[in-house]
Amino acid sequence: MENITYVGLKKLDEDEIEVINKLTERFYPKINREFDSVNLTVDVKKYDPTGKRGKYSIHLRIDHPNIKNILSAKEFDWDLATSLHKTFDNLMSEIEHKFKDNKP
Repeated sequence: MENITYVGLKKLDEDEIEVINKLTERFYPKINREFDSVNLTVDVKKYDPTGKRGKYSIHLRIDHPNIKNILSAKEFDWDLATSLHKTFDNLMSEIEHKFKDNKP
């Protein structure tokens, strides 16, 4: 997907990158339905990467010419998939909240 930018993948291993790519490609069409060809930035940070268990912080931002402000959502969790799901859910809620009056 050409409109998705990933930040912070260099500090992750191959399995974590695969999870991020899979879930982002699954959620991106839902966001893109609201706006045509929206730019999505996925910023991933892993805290304590040398320990047994890392904490993941996900920050999503969408930018589109029809949107006056950049919409964003962030979430963190000890599980990567859970933190991505929570963040995408928060972003969808933010979109619905900001644009609920524009729906027919």
